[in-house]
Order: sequence, then structure tokens, then C-alpha cells
Amino acid sequence: MRCAVLLASLVFAAVWQVAPALAASPGTVPATPAVAGEARPLVTVRLFLDLECPYSRQAWPVYRDAVKGFPAAELLVHHLPLSRHRHAVPAAMAAVAARQQGKEAEFIDALLRDPVPDSDALARAARVAGLDGDALARFVQAPQAAAQVERERQAGLAFGIQATPSALVGGRGIAGSPPPEALLRALQGAAQSARTLQAEAGPNADVERLGLLRGTPEFAGAFDALRGGRVAGRAPVAATAPSTGRLGDRWRVAIGSSDLAAGKSEARVTAVLLLDPTSAWHMGQLRELLALQARHDVRTVVKLLPRADARGRLERGQSAGLDVALLLTAAAQGWPEVAPKLLAALSQRPPMTGADVEALAAAQGMDPVALRKAAEAPAATVAVQQGIALAERVDAWPGAIFLNGRRWLGHALDTGLAPAIDSLRAEFQSQAARMRGQPAAKVYAALVDQGRWRSDADLDLHAPETLGDLASLPELGSVGVPVHLFVDFASPHSRAAFFMVRRLVTSTEMPIRLRMSSIASSSEPCVTPSGAAFVVAHRMGKGMAMAELLFEARSPNQWQAIFGFVKKLRLKLGDFQKTVDHESTREVARTTARVKSRLDMADEPVLYIGDRLYVGPLDEARIERAIRLLQHSLPSVPAAPRSLSD
Repeated sequence: MRCAVLLASLVFAAVWQVAPALAASPGTVPATPAVAGEARPLVTVRLFLDLECPYSRQAWPVYRDAVKGFPAAELLVHHLPLSRHRHAVPAAMAAVAARQQGKEAEFIDALLRDPVPDSDALARAARVAGLDGDALARFVQAPQAAAQVERERQAGLAFGIQATPSALVGGRGIAGSPPPEALLRALQGAAQSARTLQAEAGPNADVERLGLLRGTPEFAGAFDALRGGRVAGRAPVAATAPSTGRLGDRWRVAIGSSDLAAGKSEARVTAVLLLDPTSAWHMGQLRELLALQARHDVRTVVKLLPRADARGRLERGQSAGLDVALLLTAAAQGWPEVAPKLLAALSQRPPMTGADVEALAAAQGMDPVALRKAAEAPAATVAVQQGIALAERVDAWPGAIFLNGRRWLGHALDTGLAPAIDSLRAEFQSQAARMRGQPAAKVYAALVDQGRWRSDADLDLHAPETLGDLASLPELGSVGVPVHLFVDFASPHSRAAFFMVRRLVTSTEMPIRLRMSSIASSSEPCVTPSGAAFVVAHRMGKGMAMAELLFEARSPNQWQAIFGFVKKLRLKLGDFQKTVDHESTREVARTTARVKSRLDMADEPVLYIGDRLYVGPLDEARIERAIRLLQHSLPSVPAAPRSLSD
């Protein structure tokens, strides 16, 4: 459905929605016409294209026609050429050149008539669009053409875009190419939201950015970079109206010994930045916070949140950001006195590699060999995982800023930050007076302890009715604590849950009765080849082995890969194909419907321990504690089996 960007995705789910989900959105909103005298359209549609991607080719007329028929909207193209498409970069450069002449849309229209955007196609498109060929050629050959395309590409990647085509409609993301009627509903909803924001903030309000801040304020910096990356369009809003941030809710953002910190430990205000070490715009946030620290009584703390790989894994060798995060964490653990210098150096550099960190460490007098060894120790990995878990508990993404636990709704450059710091400083002093001279760290902890986060007592949150009548597949063990997983084999979240429970089964002395069922997290639960394959493999005695292969696969819903797994498991392909029928897919659909209707949950994985629903971030230690608590109420049983073979 999309052309994937060959770049690691974010650890946490982003603002992107799957296009089919839009098609199912209920209700309609009357079309909102443009209002005479408005300085800019209500809704801005930002479409990210690779001009060699066949799916971008399909999406372009859908978006173009939808915006043409919706006067309250405008369409802006951002180019995100993929490295594996050799014609994509020259095509993007030519499109940007056409933008300089005010005919980008006409050029794209003409170019996409050819199946491949090679040099001949570019020349034909330029003629059809009525472009000045000499001016276009001069721009494409100039260094700024490649720089402009790369600027747009990096801005899009910074915003978490993982595939083309993708779009932002009024600050909300759509992945893929939606049906025209679904896109129309998205435009209508965005226009209605913009009207509401205008009523609250005034007719000249930057409704696109305000809408973003209400949903995912940590993306403010990336969004500003995104708008600034597209030159020769209309002037950025920030050029005429400075953006204003504000303080949001307070959250329990604890400071750990492994966090990189700079500034006085007794500072009245602590600014915490959740930072992806591979993101260029995060470095800009860090630079601004360090500059703020020099002017105000502020301490800067960085929590490193590396990106996962394309399958959501955080494993050594799979993520360059993880390597950087582990090295920086090890430096903070073993050499805390040099952490401020590392932060300052980090803020002045583009996205770093592990070799860059080792070179910086050597320049600060650290032994690179000792640093690498410390980064490979479990303590560094645990510290990074704790930062990720904390970010999930406080509903934050990389790029988020917290000031004494209060969420900053905006970019570090936004106005209003200095008055906010003044108010937080007064609050800190009031709390310190009540605590009678306690160290600043304890005062900070007392303040943030009043904040919100997802409860740590997950098993006390929900005790729904039994799931005993649901289709369940006993796979491992016949005695012990019952653990039931409902999984989607195409999801990295389900994959993490599966391997976490598998580690508990094989590495502890706890008897576990593991059962697993397949559900579909998409809006079309019947179309799940991986789920059907799991059901059939279980009938043939190889369910768990098939599950492991499906979770390891890049594309678990492709039948070609599944038939390869059938051969690998030495199952008879003919028997397997005969057994894969409509009933197996219907079983997945029935289980999905029952789980979602009873549990009021839309996402996977669903994890039951005993008869209690486990919610919140996956945490192996808490899952193990939950199992041990239930273990005491069960009869004495022998040790758990040590093998997962079927």
C-alpha cells in the first residue's frame, strides 16, 4: 500500500493514522467554504511524495482532486525521495524548480503520466507544464537544488514519516492513499476543528500549529522544521506571528543517575528533554535549552530515546540511535563530571554515530575502550529501557520538554517560556520553604510526585469477565499460572509481548500455562494471512514454531513467506493449503470481535495473567511479579518446561 522509507521508525506510535481507519469514521460534517478576507485557507494539506513510487502516483490525483473541490483547503507538496529509487531525487529537484516558477502541481501532473520519471520524462513534463526550460535546468544544476530536496526530506523524516505517500491534514497524519470519501471527511473534520480554534484564539491564529500542539506538542520543533524546509511556497507563519507556547499538565518525570545533566544541581527549575540522538531537529531543541540555562536558574536533563528498527526492535546492531544512546548513557553512569561537556558537544553536531561519541569521549579524557565496554554492560541497556518506559507512562514522544514536570506545549524557541520559568521558580521556592531546607533534588521529586502517569499497579485496573469461552490455543505447559496472549503477528508490540513471555517461560522456575490466540488490529480483521497460518499450523501441531517464524518475518502477511515457513517446519504444503480456508480467517475475525467488544480495547497485544488484564507499557519485571503473586494461590506444581518446541 505504501513505499517504505528505509529508516528506523520511532519507538512509540506516532500521529499517523491508517487510511482504511478513516474510511470507517462515522458521521459527516458540512463542507466549509473559504471565507472572504481570510489570509490563508483553513486547512493545509501537506502531501509527502516520492515521484518514482507507484503508490504516490496513485495518491496524487486523489489529494489533488479533493483539495480542488474543497475551497477551504490548500495542497502543499513535500518531497521525500527514497534511496532505492534512482530517479526520485532528480525528479524531486525538477519539481522544486517548477515550484520556483509557480507550476509545481502542473509539472507533477505531467510527470506522473510517464511510468518512470527518467530524464526524458522530466523534459516532456516541463514542456507540458509550460515551464521555462533554461531556468529549470539552471536551478536543477545548482547546488541549492539538491540542498533544498534534502532539507525537505530531513524535515519530513524528523516528523516521523515512515512511508510515501503520507499526508498531514490540518496537523493530523494519514498514511497511505485513502478513498476519496474518507479524505473528504478528513478535510471536513479539519476545517471544523480549525473553526473552533479560530473562535478561541482569534481569526489570525495559526490553526495548523495550534491543532498540532493540542495533540502532540513534542512535534512542534519538527513541525517548524517541516514548514521551514519547504521554501518558495507561502511565507511561514512564524515569520510574521511568533508562536506562543504554554505550560500543560504536570507529570511524574523522575530524574535518574543515568540521565545526562548539565547545570547546577540546586537549580530551581529542571528542564527535561526527551531526545532521539539521531534527530537533527532535537539538537536544535537541546541548543535552545542549554542557552536558556545560561540566562536563567535552570538545569537541563536529557533522557535518550533511540528509535527502533523497522520492526519495532531495540536490539544491538539494529538501531544506530541505540548505539549512541548506550554510549552516552554509559558515559553519564561512569563519568558524570563530563556529562555537561558531552551535552554541549552533542547540541552543536548533526545526528551522531557511535564513532562520533567515542571520539568526543576521547577528547574529554575518557578511555573509548572502557566506554564501549560499559555501553555493552546490562546497566546501560536497563537505563535506556527505563527512559523509554517512563516516556510511555507520561504519554510523551521524543522531542517533549518538561519543566519541573509540567509539559511545555511548544518549541523551546516559543515565546512565553521565560514567564513560565518564573512561575515555576516561585512554586519551587514555596515547596522548598515547606520542606525546610531539603536538597533541590528532593524538592523537585516532591513536586513531580504530584503529577500524572499511567498507573504502575496495572493488574488492579481492570478485572473483566472471564475469557474462557473464547477460542484459545494451549501451546506450552499444562499447569501453572495461566497466561493468555492475543496477538497480531504484523505488530511490533505483539512481537515484544510474545518474546517477553517466552523469556519468562524459559528463564525462570515459574510454571506458566501459556496460551495464545490471533487477533487483527486493523479495521479488516478477516484479511490476516498470518493469523490464519498460525491457526492452521496449530492444528498440524506446529503452532508455537510458526508463531516464532511469523514474528521474525519482515512481511508476515505475505503467503510466499508463509509457504516458506511451512517447508521449514517440514509440514506438507499440500495439506497446509487445503486446511487454510475461510474458516481459519473467520476464527481470527471472531476472536478479534469478541476481545474488542468485551475489553473495550482497540489495540494489541492483549495480555491476561490469570483473569486480570495487563495494561500499560510492557515491563518484564512487573509481569514476572504479577505471575509470582498469582503463583501463591495455585496448587504446588513442578518446574516449568525449559523448551518451546511443539
